[in-house]
Amino acid sequence: MHSKNSKKVKTRKDSVIISQPRPPFCFECSQYAQTAINGAIKDLRAAKRFLSLGRFERAETALANSLPDIAKAIRNINRIERH
Repeated sequence: MHSKNSKKVKTRKDSVIISQPRPPFCFECSQYAQTAINGAIKDLRAAKRFLSLGRFERAETALANSLPDIAKAIRNINRIERH
């Protein structure tokens, strides 16, 4: 059996297993999570501003726009945990 952290390298003669530990977290996933969180925060601030101005439809739209960013951030955080 091979561990999840091993990498198979094929040579001309045969296959060799080289064990490589993974980094503590996926840097790319964490960058995507941070970007998604920043986008959600921007939309939530806009929703708060529109709500204080009494522009309820615009506040609702801004709040709805934040939901996909929040979902992306949650997915990427879960992806980081799996690594």
